[in-house]
Amino acid sequence: LLAMRDAFCKKEVLWRVDVEAQRNLKDKLTILWRKVDQHNEITTEKDRTIQILHNGMSILQPELGHIEEQKATLTKDNTKLLQQARGSYWIAQSAYS
Repeated sequence: LLAMRDAFCKKEVLWRVDVEAQRNLKDKLTILWRKVDQHNEITTEKDRTIQILHNGMSILQPELGHIEEQKATLTKDNTKLLQQARGSYWIAQSAYS
């Protein structure tokens, strides 16, 4: 009976150790699932932000093209005006000479 009692006590101790280990693993698993959920939320939020930025770029891209066309036109106009101003300057200088 004593041997059986000792064996039972040893098994009970091992069982308690196993129960504690199982509880610790469940706690760790819960923590990991929370991290997975947080990661999914963060990823979803980043995807939304990326979509918003892409939409903004899609809206602004035509406007940028229009601004670049205006810039090119203004550059051409400025070049013509500078040439006209230089021509007028030389004509005025010739008249006074």
